[in-house]
Amino acid sequence: MPAVATHHTANGAFDFAAYYLKALDWSVATNDVYLLQQVSSPTCAACNRSIAGVRALLASGAYETGGRFDIESVRAVTGNFKIRSEYVFEAVTRDQAIVINRPSASPSTVAPALSHDASLIFVSWTRDGWNIVGVGAA
Repeated sequence: MPAVATHHTANGAFDFAAYYLKALDWSVATNDVYLLQQVSSPTCAACNRSIAGVRALLASGAYETGGRFDIESVRAVTGNFKIRSEYVFEAVTRDQAIVINRPSASPSTVAPALSHDASLIFVSWTRDGWNIVGVGAA
């Protein structure tokens, strides 16, 4: 994690959101949720769904391939949102298709490639530093 992402500043929040995206991409690439767990608030419903989904796949002997993404842009946004946070960032990514590989079946594509996928990342400071408190569609 970049050092500035550990500071309770607007720049720290921005760098932390960018780090979250890299941690998410790493989790997709490796089917390992460790980094996601480190940056996610226990109350982040989207984070918990992602972590539980990867764990369920692995427990069944399946794994995900594809799904990697390139970050096109990250920018701060303002507005009224259902998720309360200190900062909100819009991330635009270019996503690969997500394929699930199961031991007893042919691989299946569960999500198509997206050339311009936008999502919102909700970030708040706690005594432990920045945390992702929500992720949702833009």
